[in-house]
Amino acid sequence: MNKVQRLAYLTVIVPVSVVLTEVTFAFRRRGHHHVEPGTIIVSNHVHDFDSLALVRVFWPTILRFNSQTSNFEIPVAGLILRAFGTIPVDPAEVGRFFSVNARALDDGECVVIYPEGRITSYGTSTETFHPGAFALAVRTGAPIVPVALVPSGRNLGVRWRRPQLEAKVGPAMYAKETLPRRQAREELRQRAEDFVSRALDEAARTHRGESVGVSR
Repeated sequence: MNKVQRLAYLTVIVPVSVVLTEVTFAFRRRGHHHVEPGTIIVSNHVHDFDSLALVRVFWPTILRFNSQTSNFEIPVAGLILRAFGTIPVDPAEVGRFFSVNARALDDGECVVIYPEGRITSYGTSTETFHPGAFALAVRTGAPIVPVALVPSGRNLGVRWRRPQLEAKVGPAMYAKETLPRRQAREELRQRAEDFVSRALDEAARTHRGESVGVSR
């Protein structure tokens, strides 16, 4: 991300993230979450604007997002994605995905990857995580920080009622160096997916009034 993109992120994306997340899904930020430079953030994908929720969660850390190449063809949205240094993801160019993200991580940037690969609108369970983010972590040694975007249990609005969302942020996870690469990738992928899945399940059980054990 160059200086112009960073300035635009600070002066445009951050204020817009506050306004749009309040208007669209009344996002509630709890606490301050710090991530080390060169971190890979993975999250479930539940709304068109949930990337802006992540901007709020990790502020003042600047995030660099990955997005499918088809999104760059959308009028206006495509221009915005390019303006803020979003990394295009094309399944046919796996090598470029690794090289661009690895370079960003090496430069100390924090990259965001949605391992489900698609939006599951207000989803209450996880889709199987694709391995790309975790293979990247194994190759680069970067930590994975998992995020679960979960319903808070409150519905806001009168005419257009919508669930309020909040973020559950997990601890940094590293690939196990004692395992072969493929196994290390799969073990890390499963740990991150399990964290998000448990957070969604615990939120659902809490809203139903069931007792929930302590997550570890």
